[in-house]
Amino acid sequence: MTQKLKIFNQENIYLTYSSLSFLVPGFYGLLHKEFMLSPLLINGSLISYFFWKDPRYNLQRSLDIYFVNGSALIFGYHSFFKIKNQKIKYTINSLYTMAALCFLNACNYYYQHKPYWFHYHLAFHGCSLVGHFINVFSKVHHF
Repeated sequence: MTQKLKIFNQENIYLTYSSLSFLVPGFYGLLHKEFMLSPLLINGSLISYFFWKDPRYNLQRSLDIYFVNGSALIFGYHSFFKIKNQKIKYTINSLYTMAALCFLNACNYYYQHKPYWFHYHLAFHGCSLVGHFINVFSKVHHF
């Protein structure tokens, strides 16, 4: 039996369902024949969903962390080097910067045992979601 993550007030429920929100840009991209970024969103969404349903220090957590980090590198590469429209490029990279700051705050507050840590994790999901949607949209519509 692996150790459960410290959860203060069932906040993992919010993270479980916010993880599923990444299915929207994933399926949008697939419907428009975008096969590089969209599968990452769909797989990452499902990996995170199953982790947050019962968060434990185990292989599922490691898979979630490594998959999200690997996907972030691919999304970052695409937003930095493949998007030609400067406004879109700066918007996406600003969103990803805000997402990273929210994630760092979430980790910091979690390890300080602050029960509101998950607000920052939800903000991380929100900033990432908007950035990913713009990234996929720009790839589909060639911006």
